[in-house]
Amino acid sequence: MINSLDEFEVMTNEEFNQHASNNYHFYVDQPLGECYTELMEETCHLYFSLMHMIYHTCCQLDLGQIDLPDELFDDFYTGFLDVIDGCGTATENKNIKLLYDLLFELNQDMKRMEELR
Repeated sequence: MINSLDEFEVMTNEEFNQHASNNYHFYVDQPLGECYTELMEETCHLYFSLMHMIYHTCCQLDLGQIDLPDELFDDFYTGFLDVIDGCGTATENKNIKLLYDLLFELNQDMKRMEELR
């Protein structure tokens, strides 16, 4: 919505869907827990995986390319940890800012879930 994109056009674009699917399947495993404790633990893992995927997407947006250079992964966790702690939000890109806010909020939710365990 913030980019005035046609929702149907985006959803039916096979190239975009393939890139999104590649990112998703690289990072995300589905929870399979059989009891509450296992499910909570795996849900936290799912959140963490989703957060990695979103941060990876932010890096792609920031660099304007799908394939990220290997050097980026040397400092990947430093940047990731800064963002989820609310420190790494110095960007003018409105899409990245929105995703950084989402990462921070997901991290807060994950901390609350860990307290419940």
